[in-house]
Amino acid sequence: MEAEAAQTCLTCMASFCEEHLRPHRENPTFRVHQLSEPVGDLSERICPDHHKLMELFCSQHCRPICSLCLQLVHKGCSFMSPEEQRNLKESDLRQKLGLLNGKIEKTESFMFQMNNTQSKLKDAATQRKTALAAVYQQIRDMLVQDEQNAQHEVDSELEIGQTKLQDHMKRLTVNTEKMTKARESINNLLSQSQTMAFLQASFNLPKAVKFDPHMPQVNLDSKKVTASQACSAALKQHLAEILKQPVEARLLTLKPEQQAEAVSGPATESTGSQPEDKVTKPPRQRRAPRSHSVGRPPIQPVLMPFNVPTHSLMGTYTGWHCNPPYMAGQQTKQDRRPPHNAPGGYKPNMKGNQ
Repeated sequence: MEAEAAQTCLTCMASFCEEHLRPHRENPTFRVHQLSEPVGDLSERICPDHHKLMELFCSQHCRPICSLCLQLVHKGCSFMSPEEQRNLKESDLRQKLGLLNGKIEKTESFMFQMNNTQSKLKDAATQRKTALAAVYQQIRDMLVQDEQNAQHEVDSELEIGQTKLQDHMKRLTVNTEKMTKARESINNLLSQSQTMAFLQASFNLPKAVKFDPHMPQVNLDSKKVTASQACSAALKQHLAEILKQPVEARLLTLKPEQQAEAVSGPATESTGSQPEDKVTKPPRQRRAPRSHSVGRPPIQPVLMPFNVPTHSLMGTYTGWHCNPPYMAGQQTKQDRRPPHNAPGGYKPNMKGNQ
């Protein structure tokens, strides 16, 4: 009957039970031997190139090596013991496990909030539909189709909001499943008792970890919904104001241009309460404003034809002129002469015209 192996001597390359392990613990000669947990297949610890025990781990190439590998192929590479490498890998995996746990908790929290938001969204949609129904109830005979369109817009926005939330929840659910599987893989890897199998196993975080869950913006305040609700309220008020007026005055309220036609109509339609001349008499034209300055002619309207004074040889021409040929303050040829006290200036004949 074979006894269960208690430990494996990596120096002797054999596994021993408690009874046969006593020489390694009591004899000083065997105290330098390296003992480890029971190893199922010792051939995994043998270097396939040099047939020596792989008691080192190359950090640069991420693989176990023997002492000859360190001197030949892996010369100059950084190395450590497999136990130290396992501790580093365990620390890294535990850090990733903590990240996954935090992401899963955050995702589940957002999923719970989205469930509450979906319920509130339905309640808000019900309130909006009730408000729209109350407005359209008073004018249902004329605006049945308009009410159906407005209700349809609310349902469309509700469907869009629900679809957006459901799609987001599906994505979060898929991400949660991927991260849960990754967490299980880490737990299974951490429970691996075989060091070589543990070191040779690889693990990569899923892409779902990079996705940060967030609350999508959903509401019923789209342009069509808000415009439909505001238009219905304004239309109700406008219709109430029209219905309060007498029937003969409603058309003038809806079409103000009809009022001018009624005032300028034929005189035979007059009721006789006013004199006929007041009805058919055209409005008096306003006279052009006049200047208050003494001796000034009337103010000419803008862009109207007027006579422009010109040279005697040119005669008089009537036409469109924006500016007169002579402006106030403009110098004439006589004004351009230099003063008489200037050198070479013009000196008037003081003897003439006395």
